[in-house]
Order: sequence, then C-alpha cells, then structure tokens
Amino acid sequence: MRGFKLFGSCLVTAAALALVVMPASDAFAAKHIEMRMSGVAVAVGSPGAIEVVIGSEECFIASAGKVTANKASKGKVATSGTSSECATGTLTEAQLGSTGKDQLKAKLTVAKPGPCKYTFTKFKGESSLPGPAFFGGTSVGKLAKKESSESCAATATEGWFAIVSNEILGQPFEDQLEA
Repeated sequence: MRGFKLFGSCLVTAAALALVVMPASDAFAAKHIEMRMSGVAVAVGSPGAIEVVIGSEECFIASAGKVTANKASKGKVATSGTSSECATGTLTEAQLGSTGKDQLKAKLTVAKPGPCKYTFTKFKGESSLPGPAFFGGTSVGKLAKKESSESCAATATEGWFAIVSNEILGQPFEDQLEA
C-alpha cells in the first residue's frame, strides 16, 4: 500500500511539472502569421492591396491600402475605396489567420448576366501555410431587390478567390508561421 502512495505522489508531482513546462515549450507556443515580401517581413504601415475575383463571369475587384497588422494571430490589410467595372460596394479588410482560415470584410454587389444583382457580405476561406497570401471559398449573395428583376432567384452562390499583396496586380505576400 505504501508503494502505491509513493507512486501516486510521484505521478501527481510529474503531472504538475508537465503543466508548468509545457506552455514554455515551442510545441505549445502561440503561432503568429508573418507576411513577407522577398523573404523580408512587411512592416505595419507599408502599402497593401486586396484583389478579389468573384463568380463565373470573373468579376475583378481591387482596393489599395496599408498593412495594419503583421507578426500577430492575424495579418491584416485595410483598404478604402473599391475599383471595379462589375461590382459596387466596399472591400475594407483582408484577415490572414495563423491557422489558415482567412476572411475578407466586404459588402459587394455584383451584377449577373441579365437583370439580377446580388450582394455578398460573407467571405471566409482557407489558405495553405506557409505559402502565398492567396485564399478562396464560396459565398452566398442575397438579391439586391431594388436593382433586380422580380424574376431573379432570392440568392446566388458564387466561388471567389482573393490575393493580398503590396500593390494592385502585384505579387502576393508570402505567409509564414512564427512561434
């Protein structure tokens, strides 16, 4: 019986030490994303741009701005103004997650062939890490009733992809994970 008590107290002590040591190890350290250009970390405040292609008609939307977060749980590029011949609205931020889950903050109304226009607001996608700042997914747009015919469907699902770079039509940033 005494042997089991000694073994039990050793086990409890080992478990307590493990809980203290584990957070300090690299395996359990929080991961941060680092956007780079030509192998060099991009500084917060540097020029940034977001480009999006949505739908089978390949509607191109671009917006320029600045890098607002880097070497953090999310890399961010914030923009103002939107340039497009086939869409209206705002494309305000790209968030690149350290887990490969990425998101655009946008409200874009896209014209489809014919009398239908749809507004897309949810852009969540995935990317490969490490790799280029390139991600995509699908989004469901709601009918813009004031700008569309009554014969249009209530929703439309479209595929999309986004590139985050230092300038419009530039090379995408490279994403790296850092502990």
